[in-house]
Amino acid sequence: MTPEKIKEKINKIVQKITPDISEQIILDARKKAYQTKKEKTRSFSWKPALIFAMSCLLFVTVIVNKPATPVVAATISLDINPSIEITLDENDKIIEIIGKNEEGISVVEDLDLEGYQVEAALKVLIESLLKHGFLNENANSILVTVDDEDITDSLMKMINDILVEDNFDGSVVCQNLKDNPDLVKLAETYGISIGRAQLITELIALDETYNIEELAKLNVTQLNLLLGNPENALLGIKRMGQASQKDYIGEEKAKEIALSSVGAKETEISDYNIEIDYRHRNIVYVIKFVYNNIEYVVMVNGTSGTILECEQGTILECEQENKQYKYQYGYNNSSGLDDENSGNNNNYGQGGSNNGTNGGKGNNSYGNGSCIGQKNVKRIAINRANASEYNNYRSELSLQDGKRVYCVEFEANNRQYKYVIDANTGEILEEK
Repeated sequence: MTPEKIKEKINKIVQKITPDISEQIILDARKKAYQTKKEKTRSFSWKPALIFAMSCLLFVTVIVNKPATPVVAATISLDINPSIEITLDENDKIIEIIGKNEEGISVVEDLDLEGYQVEAALKVLIESLLKHGFLNENANSILVTVDDEDITDSLMKMINDILVEDNFDGSVVCQNLKDNPDLVKLAETYGISIGRAQLITELIALDETYNIEELAKLNVTQLNLLLGNPENALLGIKRMGQASQKDYIGEEKAKEIALSSVGAKETEISDYNIEIDYRHRNIVYVIKFVYNNIEYVVMVNGTSGTILECEQGTILECEQENKQYKYQYGYNNSSGLDDENSGNNNNYGQGGSNNGTNGGKGNNSYGNGSCIGQKNVKRIAINRANASEYNNYRSELSLQDGKRVYCVEFEANNRQYKYVIDANTGEILEEK
């Protein structure tokens, strides 16, 4: 047998005894792939997907139902000495209460009133003010400033009712906040609230002799006393109750002092009137009355009872004089008076220039047979003395050598001044 035949036979025997597993291997591989795919399908869990879906739903729900930032519908400012600001939502519920100064912070720091109805919150707040002593028999006034005029009346009545319920004899002053950007700067400059800044600027608009540096030092009760003066009637200001005069001598005592100063009894006077004002850096009582056909205007220091000024003149002789009160008792410039007719702008003497005196008997604005008036006499005398401060001022209209004159005397610059001034021309006839 040839070698080729032997090799062929061996191959046949090997193939015969060796199984053909290639198809099985392919089949097994396919089967394994199928099983792996099936296992992966079976191993997929809906749990993570469900958790993810629920998380998304929860997130959307929270976003949709999350309370929006409260919209401020109204802002209320309360001033006593503490300054407090309250913001309300459209349902008159408290959004926030803030102390605007040191005293205000001390009042509200322990109060959690968010969400309270405004009336309930105000009751808690006012009781706190009473407890801390900021509201008392001497300082009994609350200044309320509101930026929504629709709630002004109801808010004012609400506060007054709370005070009555607490058996407190208080006074409420209410005003609507005006759109004036200058108030913010003014409030910051003088360390006061915007509400007080607005009230003070409106008082000064009525009477320029008021001084903002001085009025800024007054508390709300003192400002309220000024509002009680008919000359200081402000449009848009609403008041309930009376400002306390417990820190001062009172109207009856001031009246007694004024009448005693001229030797008059109450039964002997007529046309009596008393007003409270702020002059000479003090709360003062200004008493006007007629005694023996002479009209008197007496200014009494509200604290000490000292007579600061006394003016008098016969009614007939002064009937053409401007009788409005406001005698320009200011002190906000070098002359201690306003600048309306002071210095070279005065027209009391020759050429219209007198620098506080009357330079002669030339043309003037008073040579029409009527009195020049007490306020103009005062300007002449005070300017002549170059006085920034004065006290114990007295002025009397009388006849001297057949001529109407004002006899004026006062203290200033640590000395006594006396002048005799022509009641018609404003000429200074005598001075000592």
